[in-house]
Amino acid sequence: MEKNTQHIQELQQYWEKSEDILRSSVFKLLPNAESVNDVLQELAIIALTRQPDPPINSSEDFIRWARVRCRWLALDWIETHRVAIIDAVDSIEFATPENRLVANEIWNKLITKLPDEQLIVVRLRLQGHTATESAIKLGKPPATIRSLWRHAKQRILKELERLNNE
Repeated sequence: MEKNTQHIQELQQYWEKSEDILRSSVFKLLPNAESVNDVLQELAIIALTRQPDPPINSSEDFIRWARVRCRWLALDWIETHRVAIIDAVDSIEFATPENRLVANEIWNKLITKLPDEQLIVVRLRLQGHTATESAIKLGKPPATIRSLWRHAKQRILKELERLNNE
């Protein structure tokens, strides 16, 4: 019990030192403060409930570990909210031709650099198909589809980070 309390106290110290850095990092990837808070809350839960491997022994280790998790959680948030994101292109906010073009341009920049197989999987996922359904459609094992999706998310994240840094 004492070891668990010590672990929680250490995580709390690491969190206090790194929260602003993590918040600004996630804010570059997500559209608003509420979504950033959702991701950070999920990160805190993961940090408290799972023992990272290798163990975290410093705030630098924690930041390194947390940044990777934040990127994945942000991508998961985007995937979970993809219907709202796709619908946003047709919403009143994007009703003007200029705004609609900008939204489509950004999306196209994110996915056009994907290899063909990854692009097909991304499009199927955005249409709501599961890995199993996509596997049947493409005649590939579900594990291959999940791998293509994982690699596509990594590429999209890198491209999104590059666009945010421009």
